[in-house]
Amino acid sequence: MVINTNTMVAGEMLEDTVVDQVPVLAATVFAKGDVIFMDAGDDTWKVAAANSTAKKYAVALDASAATAANKKIRAAVGGHTTVIADGAIGPMNRVKPAPTAGQVVEAAEATDLFNSIVGTYVGHSEGNNRDGVTVTAAANDEVIIIELGLNGGRF
Repeated sequence: MVINTNTMVAGEMLEDTVVDQVPVLAATVFAKGDVIFMDAGDDTWKVAAANSTAKKYAVALDASAATAANKKIRAAVGGHTTVIADGAIGPMNRVKPAPTAGQVVEAAEATDLFNSIVGTYVGHSEGNNRDGVTVTAAANDEVIIIELGLNGGRF
């Protein structure tokens, strides 16, 4: 099966993406495709940074610009979507928030906490990744496909 042979950008919806509207504060700014998390302190969503252990992650499907009032944006909360890799990521390895805000890095499953996991790297954003072709490692700044959640499940 071919996912997509066209150029994709971070924050794309794929055939099984689960979408929800999430609340964002007026001053909160992030780009389409950024990994975001729910801040339990005020129940709004913000861009994820390294060492985040938020438990609830999503990928922004819309950019968030500074506005006069709080707003809602669309976010991928389950299924498959695209993000940007911040370094090499091995095939089918879990990913977590990267030092570069909004991006992902390979998680060290033996030492990283489960609540730091955003999802699993399943393939490159271009090409035939689910048609029997072996998926290779992701490169730095590459747009990749991830399956959200520890087991691809919705938070």
